[in-house]
Amino acid sequence: KSQLSMEHDRKLERERLFLMYSKQWWNEYLSLRETHSERLVKIFTEDETGTTQMVCMMVAPLRSSLIDSPRHATRFVSQIPCTPRHVPGGTSTTEQWTSLHALIV
Repeated sequence: KSQLSMEHDRKLERERLFLMYSKQWWNEYLSLRETHSERLVKIFTEDETGTTQMVCMMVAPLRSSLIDSPRHATRFVSQIPCTPRHVPGGTSTTEQWTSLHALIV
């Protein structure tokens, strides 16, 4: 096998393992409380090309002297506006985060 093929296979294996882990995590999360099934939790998202990505691949640490703790970070993130987006021809609604630039401006 070529080097590129081996790297591609390793990437697919990592993604498969993450998918298995995320399914297990989701089932455990739902079993904690009945109300958890009503919460919108994003594990996967689509990038601008329409490719499905893990959310952790799209989130980068934000360095700030104003955010002192995970609680402050949670409060900051909860203030980012989400707008419902209806999929044409579908019955489901997704949420789209406004970009950080739009939030700050």
